Amino acid sequence: MSQSYPTMLDLLLQIRAGRHRPHFLPFIGEPNIAVLWGFVLGVEAARLEWQGVDTEYVRFRDWLRDEKDEFPPEGWHSRFLADAHGDHFAAIMRLLDRVAEFRERASV
Repeated sequence: MSQSYPTMLDLLLQIRAGRHRPHFLPFIGEPNIAVLWGFVLGVEAARLEWQGVDTEYVRFRDWLRDEKDEFPPEGWHSRFLADAHGDHFAAIMRLLDRVAEFRERASV
C-alpha cells in the first residue's frame, strides 16, 4: 500500500495558515527566509526520493518564473528578501501569498 504525503504547496499553505500564531512558522522556527528556502529544498529532495516529482510545485516554480518574473537565477528567496529590504517576515509572506494566489488560479 502506497503512503500519501502532502504536496509542497499544501505544506506552504499550512505555514501560511499559522501566520498569526506567536510562532507562526512551526515547521521552521523563527521567520528567516534562508531557513524556509532550506525547508523547501529538503522537502523537494525527500519527495523526489519517496514519491517522484511534485508536478504541482514544478508548475508553481515555472509560473513564478515565467508569469511573475520572481524566480531569478539566485532564487526566489534572495529576490524576495532584497525586495523586502531585509525584512524576513515580509519576504516569507510574499512567497506564501504567491502560493495561495497560484492555488486559487489553478482552481478556477
